[in-house]
Amino acid sequence: ILGRSAQNLCRLNLADIVHADDLDAMKSADGHGIDWTRRTSPSEHRFLCEDGSTRWLRWTVSMVDGDISGKERVFGVAEDVSEARRLSDEMLYQASHDALTGLINRREIEARLQRAIESAGALGEHHAFLFLDLDQFKLVNDTCGHVAGDQLLRQITGVLLMHMRGNDWMGRLGGDEFALLLERTGVEEAIRIGERLRRALSASTFSWEGSAFNVTCSIGIVELRGASEDVGHILRAADRACYQAKEDGRNCIRVYQESDLAMARRREEMAWVGDIRQAIADGRILLHAQRIEALDGSRQLNYEVLVRLRDLNGRLVSPDAFLPAAERYGEAMAIDRLVIAMALRLLEDNPPHLSRLNLCHLNISAQSIANPEFRKHVADVLDSSVVPARKLCFELTETAAIANLAHAHEFIDDMHSRGCHIALDDFGSGLSSFAYLKNLSVDILKIDGVFIRDLANNDVDPILVQSMCSMARSLGKTTVAEWVEDRKLLAQLRMLGVDQVQGHGIHAPCALADMISGVPRRESADGLTGFRPR
Repeated sequence: ILGRSAQNLCRLNLADIVHADDLDAMKSADGHGIDWTRRTSPSEHRFLCEDGSTRWLRWTVSMVDGDISGKERVFGVAEDVSEARRLSDEMLYQASHDALTGLINRREIEARLQRAIESAGALGEHHAFLFLDLDQFKLVNDTCGHVAGDQLLRQITGVLLMHMRGNDWMGRLGGDEFALLLERTGVEEAIRIGERLRRALSASTFSWEGSAFNVTCSIGIVELRGASEDVGHILRAADRACYQAKEDGRNCIRVYQESDLAMARRREEMAWVGDIRQAIADGRILLHAQRIEALDGSRQLNYEVLVRLRDLNGRLVSPDAFLPAAERYGEAMAIDRLVIAMALRLLEDNPPHLSRLNLCHLNISAQSIANPEFRKHVADVLDSSVVPARKLCFELTETAAIANLAHAHEFIDDMHSRGCHIALDDFGSGLSSFAYLKNLSVDILKIDGVFIRDLANNDVDPILVQSMCSMARSLGKTTVAEWVEDRKLLAQLRMLGVDQVQGHGIHAPCALADMISGVPRRESADGLTGFRPR
């Protein structure tokens, strides 16, 4: 294994063939020698080959009776696990790095940022987090194409790395957004470093097929202290500061002030509260739908009902814009009630469609799950409707279900008793997903799209998806892969054990009325006419 002869090995001490770092890890607590009596379990260390290279060996040792001289002897068995180690390291690298630039990816950025936040709190250290956004990236992409855009991102990565300090790290958040962490650095020093990076980019030129582009960036800075909230807060704050830099003319730096984000978010959410109430009164809450396709070739009709809001200018508003405000200020339950009433009314008015329908998925907010009056209301509505309960599936997000576990149990039991199905949405998004699953008697698992969108480009997500599907199958649950943007993924998803798929690559959302009439049009501002609540 090590390319050494038996005679050569007999003349060497362990210290001569074990990597120095691993040798230190083997030593006893007092640092004097190795306590062989404690090394009975297999362990993996790096050993030095004759040619100076290293090999990973998994080895087990045990004490044996001493020889005539009374010296203790150790018997060991070793296995070369270098290739397994290499594959494991490669998988970890692919899972934590951006394939285009070689920088760490968003997942790893968030993990490292979390550790930095913890060290700031525990050790009283100050770090600086920089959010860097290119100013004219879209111009290059639109003018020269995505290949040029990719090359620009690689060039920018090289420029930034050349002007960073050795102990700092940089990652790509996605698109043309980058993140940098300056360890043990205050705001003033962070501004100086940010200026150096900004000037370096401004001085660089990107050339492509005879065209030359000057590249600039806007930078937002957030200081990490012990009082910092969490990863999400830091990212939002840095994004807000970067947005302010763009508002102030681009190619500049802005530092986040504690009041900025909270005040802006609260103003935006408070504005939405009135808009939501007025939209309900005006009949501007709309229902759209997206098909869910089975991978076994069956032609079952399944879809998820999606809520939209038409603003006063006639534009459709995504739920991401108004639902957080609805949840925060107590309007989510009113939306849930309205959506259920509207969906049931449409189904009741279209018996041919209802007879073909297998499952209609309806989303339920965390606010509604926790409210006993809402459960009673839904039960009363179902009891008075001609729509068979078995054709309805209520979707609860994993985070909402776990946050309201006792209430989630009650809601699930109530709906199951009437024949409804229950789906757990965004499955896998929480650290304890698998542990909680056995305590939630759901029928369908909708696998979080973060595991699906990059499935073809790394080796880790397929393993995770296959594990989820295997576990779901053993528990008798159906799996749905979300965010499927390309039908080319279907063969791989089928092989991993996924039962159903959903996403823009399968079906672009359309007005529910169009879905029911059999003339589904793509989602647009000219979609479904609003309903007024009865």
